[in-house]
Amino acid sequence: MKRNKNKTNNHLVNNSKSYLLYGKHSAVAALNNPRRKIINIYVLEEFFTKNQYMLAKHNVQIVNNDFLKKIIQSNEKINCQGIVVEVMPLETLNIENMIEKHSTHDRIIILDHITNPQNAGAIIRSAVAFNFFKIIILSD
Repeated sequence: MKRNKNKTNNHLVNNSKSYLLYGKHSAVAALNNPRRKIINIYVLEEFFTKNQYMLAKHNVQIVNNDFLKKIIQSNEKINCQGIVVEVMPLETLNIENMIEKHSTHDRIIILDHITNPQNAGAIIRSAVAFNFFKIIILSD
């Protein structure tokens, strides 16, 4: 594990496609997803100490709380739980490929006009609980 401590001069990759995931559960899911390209991982010292096992394979930058607030850039009070991960979007599949790989036992959910990320997250978690493993999210 490469560990960079207190390097607050780091900046987000200059790539308009990358985005931030924050909070322990979102970050862990991203780190465990082999399809997810991780750009940067920023953690507080306390988070790093408690979760070294999870971060062992990654280049981690230990930063302070002010740095995390700065990169999140939100006017709302956000609890990032001590971790922010910069990622690239997952590759999207087109619907034709998904249908070709569809078996008669697959259950598919199609989401349209879902604007609230919390609603989308709740729907996705419920879908997985009920064995729906293909989700189509329509975009404009």
